Amino acid sequence: SDVCGFRPGVVAAIVDGRGRFDVFVVVSTNAVASQVSPSAPLTMAYPEGSLVVEVDANRFALARQPDGSRTLVRVTGTGTTQPIVDGVSRAGFVPWGGAAAPELRWDGVNGWASYGPPPPSPLSIDRQGEFPPGETCATAYDNFEPRTRLSTLGEPESLVPLALSDLDDGPWCMGGTATGRYDADLFRLRRLDLWLRVEVLSATLRGPAGRLFDRAGSAGAPVRWVPDLNVKISIALRNAT
Repeated sequence: SDVCGFRPGVVAAIVDGRGRFDVFVVVSTNAVASQVSPSAPLTMAYPEGSLVVEVDANRFALARQPDGSRTLVRVTGTGTTQPIVDGVSRAGFVPWGGAAAPELRWDGVNGWASYGPPPPSPLSIDRQGEFPPGETCATAYDNFEPRTRLSTLGEPESLVPLALSDLDDGPWCMGGTATGRYDADLFRLRRLDLWLRVEVLSATLRGPAGRLFDRAGSAGAPVRWVPDLNVKISIALRNAT
C-alpha cells in the first residue's frame, strides 16, 4: 500500500510548524483512511495541518575493528549499520550558521520568517501549554509585533562557526525538559565542515605514533612511511536559505 508516496519501512518526520517534530519508521499505511502508522507512539498529538515528509535520519560513528583501526559507519533510521570509510583514526565537524537573527513578519493573516518557524497568530494557543498565546520556542510578540528569541552573532550577511555553547543554552524547542529537545539556534545551520584523519591500514607502512601517525606501526625506515592524511569537506545544506 502507498499513501502520498509513503511505504512501510521508510523513515518519516512529522512537524507542527512551531518547532516540534517526531521522526519515525512507517510500519503500515491505509490508503482508504489516508493514514500512516508509526513504529512507536509519537511524543504528542499533532494538530491538523502538520506536515509529514520522508526523511533521511542517519547517525555517524567510528567503529573499532579487530585490528585496532576504526571505520566510519552510518547507522540508518531503521537501525542498519553501513561502513563508509576504513582507516579513519579521527573525525569531527564544525557547524556554521547565519549570524543574523531571523526576520519576522505577521500581516494579520499569515506569519513569515527568514528561517525557523514563522510567528503564528498572536492569539493562537499552544496545544502543549509550554508557551503563552502566539509564542513558540523561537518567536514571541511585543504589542502584537513578532520578535525573535534568537540573538545576532556577527555581521548580518555572514556565516559564523557555532560553538557548543551556542547550541546548548536555549531557547529550547520541544520543551525545556522534553526528550529530544534542541536549541533553537540550530535553525541557523547553513553549512557543515567535516574533517577526517585517515591512516594506511598496513602497520608496515606506519612509523612511530606522533605528528605523522595517530597509531604506531612497524615501519623502521622513513622512506617506507605513509603519513596519515587529513581531509576536509564543506557541505552546504540544500534546503537552507
